[in-house]
Amino acid sequence: MAGKFTEDSGRFLSALGKIILLAAVCAVLGFGIVWPLWKWATVSSKSYTVAVLSVCALGVLWILIRSFRKVGAFRFFIRVGKIVSVALGVFFAAYFVLKSQRILGAAVLIVSFAVCYLISLGGKKHGVK
Repeated sequence: MAGKFTEDSGRFLSALGKIILLAAVCAVLGFGIVWPLWKWATVSSKSYTVAVLSVCALGVLWILIRSFRKVGAFRFFIRVGKIVSVALGVFFAAYFVLKSQRILGAAVLIVSFAVCYLISLGGKKHGVK
């Protein structure tokens, strides 16, 4: 009985030690990564903003290039057209609603989804989903 207890408590303490070690490693790595970024953002906010936006733009560009290679040019432009039509429609609908022109906002939203539907029809003629 005593051997079973020491074996179980040994496994428990081992697991607890691993959890504490993992938490300590995460804390050290988090501090090592976040603190310099925070310091950079507070000291030179303009360069930090440019760097972050550049990294985000490179990520979006990489995703677009990968998608272009994966699905082909025609399907890629059909998808981009649908995304752009809906995004612009939502943007301008929100703009008009905030300017207290709700009917115009609703009309823009309806037209943007109609354009998205028409783009989809053009793609289906060529076998694009």
